[in-house]
Amino acid sequence: MLYRALFVSLFALIALAGCDTQSPPEEKAPLIPLEVGNEWVFDMERTYSYHGTTFPGRTADTLRIVSEIEEDGVRWVEMRSNYHALDQNMGGFYADIDGDIWHSSDPRNNDPYLLFSRDESSYAVNRLSYDASVTVQNSGDLYEYAFSLRRLRIPSTGEAARDFAFTPGSPEYIRTLVAGGGFQRYDQAYAFYTEGQDSMRVVLIETFTQTDFLPASN
Repeated sequence: MLYRALFVSLFALIALAGCDTQSPPEEKAPLIPLEVGNEWVFDMERTYSYHGTTFPGRTADTLRIVSEIEEDGVRWVEMRSNYHALDQNMGGFYADIDGDIWHSSDPRNNDPYLLFSRDESSYAVNRLSYDASVTVQNSGDLYEYAFSLRRLRIPSTGEAARDFAFTPGSPEYIRTLVAGGGFQRYDQAYAFYTEGQDSMRVVLIETFTQTDFLPASN
């Protein structure tokens, strides 16, 4: 009788333990939904940060995911725009790797780099052509990335390339994402330097602001 009671008790404990399983954690929405056919529509304005003047640019320019490739086991999607400035600033290849967004002009012949980190509060972007430090503020699904340029190389390659530091107080440029919807705001900075000097200052920021997100039709 003792053995039977012990067996029943152990069986009951095992059954109770089996019922105490936790549900899997809720899957987070991607920082940028990287499905072929997704489109973002932007308005653009320019700000001369040197004297604080802002004036309108263009409206209703579209960035679209046009194709995908696989390189070294990683899925990359290609984004393109018919508007040159938008394509130059935001075009290229994007990959979601463990929740972070990586970028490359072409991963088949260029080294990719971390563009948007999901979990880090600060990180560095170090490329041949420039260095920047990035600070991240997160509130729910909203992620704001403040880029501060540290070094720029002109031209980006070649024996005659020169490195320039940025003067203190050069403005940050902001890039904002909403998880599940992607780009909300995307700043691109332009710099100016004086011949014979080794420092630069940011004088112009182009700001692309999303006005619509058009998911790919199934």
